[in-house]
Amino acid sequence: MNQPNFQAMNQKELRDYFLSHREDRDAFYAYIDKLHTEGNWIEMPPLKSLEDLENYPDFFYGNHIQGSAGQSGGTKITNINQPQDLASAAKEIQELLEQLSETHSITTLSEKSAIAEKAIAHIKSDRNWLGKVVGIIKVMGKEAFFEEIDHPAANVLRAGFEELLSTES
Repeated sequence: MNQPNFQAMNQKELRDYFLSHREDRDAFYAYIDKLHTEGNWIEMPPLKSLEDLENYPDFFYGNHIQGSAGQSGGTKITNINQPQDLASAAKEIQELLEQLSETHSITTLSEKSAIAEKAIAHIKSDRNWLGKVVGIIKVMGKEAFFEEIDHPAANVLRAGFEELLSTES
């Protein structure tokens, strides 16, 4: 089988090709290279809260936020849905924690750790959800994300996510 000419494809064509041929590592690397060389990256400082997004309306393009890290210490992001996703993802995680809490006690630190560990395992098992959560945390920061989660195991979950984020980078 002949390999397609990735250099001749535009960003959308290469993305579509990769999404339909996910096992093709060459397509993946070509797509990532194209994103870095031709991407529409925008410089933005790190955000401190969800409300902080309101100060940057020019960073919204349709249903996407795009940005890049630069000398000012911004955050490199792409294809993260609008800010409602922060609250939505946090709510999903809170619901997961509450569901796990129904069958497990959450009185001690070790019990909270067990709940957090099960939640992270569940999130890691769904690559789409994992990508969404990691992307949102990278965009908004752990502080803003975990402020949205009201659960006794939230702080333990945060520590687990710090480890997860270090492996996803």
